[in-house]
Amino acid sequence: QALKQHSILIVKLTAVGDVILTTASIKAIRERFPSAQIDYLTSPQGAAVVQRCPYLNNVIIFDPTDKNFKAISAMGQTLRRNRYDKVIDLQNNKVSHLLSFLSMPKESHGYDNGKWSFLLSHRIKNDLPDLPPVEHQFRILKDLGIDYHGDLRLEMWPSPNDSIFAQGLLDGEWMGNATEIVGINIAASNRWPTKNWPIEHLIKLCDMLAARNIRVVLTGQQKDKELARAILHKTKSKPADFVAKTNILQLAALIARCRVYISPDSAPLHVAAAMKVPVIALFGPTDPKRHMPMADNSAFFYRKLKCSPCYSGACKIKTHACMKDIHPDHVLKKVSELMK
Repeated sequence: QALKQHSILIVKLTAVGDVILTTASIKAIRERFPSAQIDYLTSPQGAAVVQRCPYLNNVIIFDPTDKNFKAISAMGQTLRRNRYDKVIDLQNNKVSHLLSFLSMPKESHGYDNGKWSFLLSHRIKNDLPDLPPVEHQFRILKDLGIDYHGDLRLEMWPSPNDSIFAQGLLDGEWMGNATEIVGINIAASNRWPTKNWPIEHLIKLCDMLAARNIRVVLTGQQKDKELARAILHKTKSKPADFVAKTNILQLAALIARCRVYISPDSAPLHVAAAMKVPVIALFGPTDPKRHMPMADNSAFFYRKLKCSPCYSGACKIKTHACMKDIHPDHVLKKVSELMK
């Protein structure tokens, strides 16, 4: 009876990739509290990921870039009306801790990280920061009697209309019945140009895949349109350009049609893992031990240099060797292995 009366708020205010990484935690919380009211506070971009999540009752949107006191106070007032029993702060920054406090729950859980974590009623030391992200979240959930299980996977929930849209994109490129499709996410965010694979490697891999009768689709954001045009101009094979043509759930439905998906460390990598598509992740400035999503039949490339992982958006030694040294031939070989 007590579990049925629970009202729980999960807080994750960042964008798409980090929200996808919480989906295993959302499911575990629902399994622990099957009849509870479970709400999720997130950014507008994050809301697009979880809007169809079957484990949530409600998604509440707050723009974390709006850090003025009036906006935070108004959101705190909105949250207080829901009278949460528990707040689970998976964001763990000053804004999320403040909103957790302003919601006035019976208890709040998160990391004791010096970012106003004194506002939480239940804090654990962040003494294992290098854990993979899902395991890192479950250290908080352990306080609620939720143990980590290695078989927990990321999830996404595209609608039938999203699948129809993705099919339409493929039909438009005469790929509607194709079964040998490889997707390539051509770039990470603007903040992380060091994560990007060199354009000459992208071009070479596209042509090598096409020579083996494998169709290639390119994905990316609006900012990547110029890069996509450059790739199309220089490739002989002319891959399908779907850059900036999908929202996040349409992208998930499109990736689901791929046999393998290749990406630097970015949100689409997590989308592919959530859709159970084999991924090949290309790591350079960040550590795959911390950021590689749990996914079956997948692989990553990581050229560890003296300077890596640097966690910098600008290459300090000016060579970008960590990404340049991941050769298209090696990636092609791994694609062939995964497709078998």
